[in-house]
Order: sequence, then structure tokens, then C-alpha cells
Amino acid sequence: MKKLVRLLVVLVVLLFVIVAIASCAGGSSSSSTPSGFSGTSTPPTSTSAPKPKKTWVDKLTVEQQQVLQSAVNYLTDGQGFSKAGLIDQLSSSSGEGFPRRDVILVVKHVKPNVWYHQAVESAKSYISDGMGFSHDGLIQQLESSSGEGFTHAQAVYAVKKVGL
Repeated sequence: MKKLVRLLVVLVVLLFVIVAIASCAGGSSSSSTPSGFSGTSTPPTSTSAPKPKKTWVDKLTVEQQQVLQSAVNYLTDGQGFSKAGLIDQLSSSSGEGFPRRDVILVVKHVKPNVWYHQAVESAKSYISDGMGFSHDGLIQQLESSSGEGFTHAQAVYAVKKVGL
């Protein structure tokens, strides 16, 4: 039951991020529609509903929206990225090459439970590759800065989830 609840939480978080990307894509068209208004070219009059509060996604620049889209792609591809690993992948010149400050701005909004799910995905990958890890060896690999860069708690959780 707990596994199902965790999976649902991860799916809801990912759905939120995907919806956020979709709303960003809709607002980034070349029309003159102001941000925060859909389908009109002029702001509402005083008799219309109040303008909704902007979320952090609404405040992103075009490049930051690209960082968000790329982050979602990496987090949903099943590779299992740690927070540090994703930041490195998105900001390094051998990765995506986005400005580090933009990457950190986006990645800090990822819900903590997602990193636990990512650690499990990474652990599953190591197990399925037949690398022959022991319980402690896999924890060390997952939390090592030269390995995956997960926190100790995330690594222990993942190793338990894969049955080591």
C-alpha cells in the first residue's frame, strides 16, 4: 500500500511538472497575449475576476523553461538522476550546457520524494546491469560523489527497495 501511495505521489508531482511545462509552452507563443491571460490581447477590466497569482513556473525566462523541460525529460526517462547528478548534467559543457544558476533555480523546485524515486531507478539499473553489488557497495555507489550523488538516506531507501 505504501509503495502505491509513493508511486501516486511521484506521478502527481511529475504530472504537475508536465502541466506546468504545457502551460509555459502555451504562454510562450509569438502572439501579444500578456502572461497570465489566455485568449485575450487586453487585460481584464475591473469587473472581471482577479488575475491569478503567478507561480514560480510563470516567472521563468524562456531559457529557464527549456531547463525545466529538459529536467522533466531526464527525470522521466528512467535513468535515475540524483539532485547533484541532474544539476551537473544540465549545467556541464559535456551535458546540456545551461547556466548553472538557471539549473539550480529549476531543480530546487523538484519535490524531495522524487529524489527517492530516482535513487530506486538508479539502483534498479545497477542491479539489472549485472554489476554484482553488495548491499553496502550499492549504497556507496549511489551516494558517492564520483558515483550518483544521492544522499545517504536516499541510497539506503533505494537499496532496500531493490531487495538488497
